[in-house]
Amino acid sequence: ATIKGESIGTAEIPALVICNKIYLPVTDLFNFLTIKNSLSASGYAISGHIMNPRDVYTINRIDRQILYKDSLTKIAANDLIFTSNEFYLKSDYLGSVFGLHCKFNFRSLTVDFTTNTELPFMREKRLEQMRRNITRLKGEVIADTIIKRNFTAFQLGALDWNILSSEYKGYNNIQARIGLGATFAGGEANAQLIISNGRRFSLRNQYFLWRYVNNDKKYFKQVNIGTVMSPGTLSSIPSLMGVQINNTPTRQRKAFGSYLVSDVTQPGWVVELYINEVLVDYTKADASGLFSFEIPLVYGNTNVKYRFYGPWGEERSREQMIHIPFAFLPAKTFDYSLTAGTIQDSLHQPFSRLNLNYGVNNHVTLGSGVEYNSALNTQPLLPFVNASVRIGNHIIFSGDYSPGSVLKGSANIRLKNKLQMEAQLIKYAPGQQAIRTVSLEERKLLVSMPYRWKKINGFSRLMINQAKFYKGELKTAEFLMSAARGRVNTNITTYAVLFDKPEIMSRIAFNIPVPFNIRFTPQLQYHYQKNQVVLIKAEAEKRCFKNMVATLGYDYNKLIHTSGFSVGLRHNFSFAQAGFSARQVNGDLSLIQNASGGLLFDRNLKNITASDRSNVGKGTIVILPFLDYNNNGKRDR
Repeated sequence: ATIKGESIGTAEIPALVICNKIYLPVTDLFNFLTIKNSLSASGYAISGHIMNPRDVYTINRIDRQILYKDSLTKIAANDLIFTSNEFYLKSDYLGSVFGLHCKFNFRSLTVDFTTNTELPFMREKRLEQMRRNITRLKGEVIADTIIKRNFTAFQLGALDWNILSSEYKGYNNIQARIGLGATFAGGEANAQLIISNGRRFSLRNQYFLWRYVNNDKKYFKQVNIGTVMSPGTLSSIPSLMGVQINNTPTRQRKAFGSYLVSDVTQPGWVVELYINEVLVDYTKADASGLFSFEIPLVYGNTNVKYRFYGPWGEERSREQMIHIPFAFLPAKTFDYSLTAGTIQDSLHQPFSRLNLNYGVNNHVTLGSGVEYNSALNTQPLLPFVNASVRIGNHIIFSGDYSPGSVLKGSANIRLKNKLQMEAQLIKYAPGQQAIRTVSLEERKLLVSMPYRWKKINGFSRLMINQAKFYKGELKTAEFLMSAARGRVNTNITTYAVLFDKPEIMSRIAFNIPVPFNIRFTPQLQYHYQKNQVVLIKAEAEKRCFKNMVATLGYDYNKLIHTSGFSVGLRHNFSFAQAGFSARQVNGDLSLIQNASGGLLFDRNLKNITASDRSNVGKGTIVILPFLDYNNNGKRDR
């Protein structure tokens, strides 16, 4: 029989077919899936483990039973056949016991394989792809063939939809979101429309961007029209509706080092890392929401973006841009970026920014420019200069200065043991209006380092912040340690706020697998000055059936005097996903229902594919294999 699947490819394995039911060889199948297995000396049983060494399984042909994760499953008569030192097991057991679902097609003698478990070889394929993307970022790949694109006036590519309904204290809010992705006038066009009964329709809440890229052009290589973001903007402004032009190529330049970043999101969320619109890595936030990435530093402006995927449809994904405080260009290279448009607020005042950078050599890059913001009454014109200096591959200094606005300086040191230290000083000019802050001076110190001890992988971070005001100053500090072993991870965070009265608190969070395939996430927060526990939070998550997940939670917060229970259910269909959650806090009940999905269109709009995932902003490739009878490289009809 032929076994095939999106994640495993195609392979031929022996099989037994009895009454339209297929029996698969356990040893051959598990060897193909790189699942550890061994036949006992007596030949009575096959044993091994899947992923985690503690997830031991035993298939016993004498007792006719399967033991897996402390769960015992009886095998019916004639569902296990032993011949020639091979166990032929009815395919239904592979799905119900191990989550290795095998759908048999008798006519074609094929087995469609699906699983929600990331098997060892699947993980290796994922890591290999990540390494390929990182290699691409480092500029180590030279393509032997470049397929030039054809000009397309208009072609609809994808549509995303999301409907969210929430009810609380008699108020019902319904929000609908539609996203469209297409090629238009030779470029990529993405649009998003949001309609809500609780908010008046406004164009500034909508999104549209047309992006054109041509790396063969000499004077410009990228053009963006629509909702644009200006890199390194001094002014505190919302998004712009305008035009952005630059000569930065999308082809990746050579890397010279790496930069460790860490941030916090919701616990258990999946975070994808994009560098210059290329997916290079992803991870899952720990029990407290902490995640970290090691970013390759490449010559040129690095556009770094996170994309977050939550468990519920109403927060399916969101994007966050992060700023790296330095940028380098190859020697004798000049980059520019020009942005102009109107500020997306009620006044729609004009804004523009010109940014120029020049690589003196591979270790020094100088920049300058000017920013115009008509919303600033006293100083609408903001000139600025900046510089980045690299000593070896481990020490970086950078500085920015805008007369009458701000002075910034930072230093970054990266040691061989991946210990990273970063210090930053920011001074604001008295009375400046460009940057919305009440601070006169800010000082930041960040020390972070990933570590590995035996079978424990971890991450530690220390942050110290100081802000000076006209009267007084504020000091904050945070120290966290995160550790994971197997499927268990924990996070301990201690933070202090020093203002009028010092407050020091610690939070400990776990993510633990418990029996019956339940994930349990407890959290506890302790207040040292009050000498008491001020927060208790716990959530249990259970996968029901194949694509359904149920959650149950409780939280108590003594600081804001709230306590409540929550329950949720979500289901992923092949064409959409839907969810429901209810939460009761201090006697008040809130309800949330949501549904979302996406559509993919082919060139002629003849084939439409429904999906439970968002597709706008992503590309698809159609591969049509053919026989070349005369070996001329063309399809023979």
